[in-house]
Amino acid sequence: MVMLALAGLCMLAAGVIVLVGRSSGPDMDQRWYYDLETGSLFQASVDAIPPVTVPSGKMGVRAYRFGCGGCKDPSRQTTVYLASYSPQDKQKIESLRQSAMDSPEKASVLMVQADTYAAQHKLIAAPSDLKWLADPEARLSQELLKQFAESCSGADVIECHPRR
Repeated sequence: MVMLALAGLCMLAAGVIVLVGRSSGPDMDQRWYYDLETGSLFQASVDAIPPVTVPSGKMGVRAYRFGCGGCKDPSRQTTVYLASYSPQDKQKIESLRQSAMDSPEKASVLMVQADTYAAQHKLIAAPSDLKWLADPEARLSQELLKQFAESCSGADVIECHPRR
C-alpha cells in the first residue's frame, strides 16, 4: 500500500494522472500477462511473479495495459509496458512472500519488504522492442506511461484489468 501511494505521488510529479479502476468481484484477482513467444495477452493471478509459464508452455511477463477514458473499448487500450524480474529477484520475492505466510505475526512487515524489493528490482520493456532495463525508481515506466497519456487527448488514463 505504501509503494502504491509512493508510485501515485511519482506519477503526479511526472504530470500524469492514472486512475486505477476499482471494481469488485472475481476479476480483481486477475491481471494481463504477455506471451513473449506469440505476443498475445493472457490472464493470470495478480499474485503471479513474472516471468511465468504461459498456457503454451513458453515464458510470459506482466503486461501493463491502459485505456484512454476507460477500459470498455478494447481499441482504446494499449499495452504500455511489460515487467519481469531476474530469476534471482523472483526467488527473493517468492521467499519474502512465503515467509509472510509462515509468520502471521510478521506478515505485514514481510509483505511490505516483498513489495519494496519487487518495486526496486523490476525490469521494464516496451512491447515494441523487448529491451529489458532496470527501473528501480519507476522512471522508465513513468516515461512510457506519459507518452501514452499524450495520445489520449486529455482523457483520463485508466489501468485496465481483465473483464473490466
